This record gives sequence, structure tokens and C-alpha cells, in this order.
Amino acid sequence: MHIVNVCYNDHIKHLEDKIIGRNKKYGNLELRAGDQELLKKIANSQVAEYRKVQQAKIILYSAEGMSNIEIS
Repeated sequence: MHIVNVCYNDHIKHLEDKIIGRNKKYGNLELRAGDQELLKKIANSQVAEYRKVQQAKIILYSAEGMSNIEIS
């Protein structure tokens, strides 16, 4: 679990910075293959912190072009 936390902290920060402050769609958010794989692992995890699972799902949904309303 420690490795997931370290990877999460290293890779997620720049993704969070990209989406903060946008009002409509996040469609222009593009994930690298490694980021997307890591986010999917976290989003599907049964042992990761709930907050991290939710953040991973939000970023994945945003990358798919979902609006804030659809995500919420």
C-alpha cells in the first residue's frame, strides 16, 4: 500500500492542478498511459483511502470529458 501512496502523491498533484478552476468540461485533460493505469488501480481499489478513490474517479471522469454536473 505504501507504494500506491507514493505513486499517488507523485503523479496526482500535477493532474489536480490542471483541473482546478475550470467550470465546464475537462475534456482537454489528457492523461499519460502510466497515469491512467495508476488512477484506474486506485479507483478500483478495495483498500485505498476513500478520499483517494474518489479523487481518482473524478480525474478519470474528467479525462473522459464529463462535465462537473455529470461527475457530481
